[in-house]
Formats: sequence, C-alpha cells, structure tokens
Amino acid sequence: MTPPPTTIVLAQVVRKTDIGPYLLWIGVFLVLVIGAGLAILAYRKVMLSSHAADSHTGILDGLRRMRDSGQMTQAEYDSARRAIAAKVRVRQPAHAAATRPSGGTAATEGDRTARPGFDLTGAPLPKADDPEGRGGGV
Repeated sequence: MTPPPTTIVLAQVVRKTDIGPYLLWIGVFLVLVIGAGLAILAYRKVMLSSHAADSHTGILDGLRRMRDSGQMTQAEYDSARRAIAAKVRVRQPAHAAATRPSGGTAATEGDRTARPGFDLTGAPLPKADDPEGRGGGV
C-alpha cells in the first residue's frame, strides 16, 4: 500500500484592522486646523480694523460722551482731541503731500507737482472741448 500523498497547506492569517480610531483622529485634526484658521482670520480682522483711520472717530465719540457726562472738562477734551488729531496727521502717507499742487509754482521733477491746468512739463492741459487734444496755448 502506498502512503497517501502529503499536502502542505500554507495559511495566511489576515488581520482586519479597525479604521475607526484613525478616522476619529483625522476628524479631530481637521476640526483643529479649521478652528485655528478661523481664529487667525478673526484676529487679523480685529488687528487690521483697529489701525484704520476710522477708529479715531470711535475714540472721539467716547471723549465727547465723557465731556457731556462731566467726567472730563472742556479743556481736557480739547487737549485730548488735539493730541489725536496730531497723531492722525503724522500717520498720513508721505506721497499725499507730494501730490498736492504747489501754490502756483512751476512743476519740478523732484516733487512731482504741477500748477492747475498744466502737466509736469509745464505745457497746458487740453481743454474739454478740444477734440484734437491740442493744448490751450498752441
């Protein structure tokens, strides 16, 4: 009698992994990232709006209420108002003064201003009813 043939069975053990905890942590991470982004946007909005020139009007309104309620005198109110106005004048951009027309002086290349009705070369600007674009003096 012949022995039965030997069969070798190789078995692989397949472990099912539960992805539930991974999905939970991914969800928590996404919520934290979105929350941090919204917090940063809110912080930027507050910080950028506080530096606007309109924020001084709120301060002046508060000063007026204090003056009207008797918490400060008229002299203190005037002093505070002048100090705020001085700070606002200091914060004006440098180019604002350079673009104002000078009091009737000719245009110069350094300050980039011209008399009203003239361009930077000193030539008169075209009239509104001049279709060919010729200057007023040509």
